[in-house]
Amino acid sequence: MKNPRDLRGGFTPPGASPDIASGLLRFRREPLTGFTLIELLVVIAIIGILASIVLGSLNTARQKARDARRVADIKSIQLALEFFYDTCGGYPVQDTAGVLLTSRTYGSCSPDTMFAKFLSAVPGAPVPPAGNVYTYLSADGSTYTIEFTLEQNTGSLTGGPNSTYIASPAGIAEKPL
Repeated sequence: MKNPRDLRGGFTPPGASPDIASGLLRFRREPLTGFTLIELLVVIAIIGILASIVLGSLNTARQKARDARRVADIKSIQLALEFFYDTCGGYPVQDTAGVLLTSRTYGSCSPDTMFAKFLSAVPGAPVPPAGNVYTYLSADGSTYTIEFTLEQNTGSLTGGPNSTYIASPAGIAEKPL
């Protein structure tokens, strides 16, 4: 028997087998494999939907992380204020509107006892939301309040989205309207 590649002097492409029918030499191709355009579009649409869900969840996680940092910042400021109170007999009195400075002394403390001894740097509130700051108020040094905003409910602080809270020596509570 002759090699099929030698039939009628022609060349048989690899993967094709000669089929002699009606005296004509025909080649069968293997079935085409691959994806249709519709299948590709469906897969791309599914990937797009899943990506939007993941990005939405990521944004919520970022908000929760910023809120957790805000609460931790406030608690560290409160702790430093209590140490200051124990040492100096009062809380720092603010100089400028709502700013607590670590670079100066307050009240009856000796000149070498700056607030920086208790808190090296006053943390800044993470943004967004725009304009979110920690506002410190103490008129006479007998008490204080720190006002701050949370983006969502966090732990036991459940005032709702973008609620304002007040931290004082008594703890943290939602700001009354």
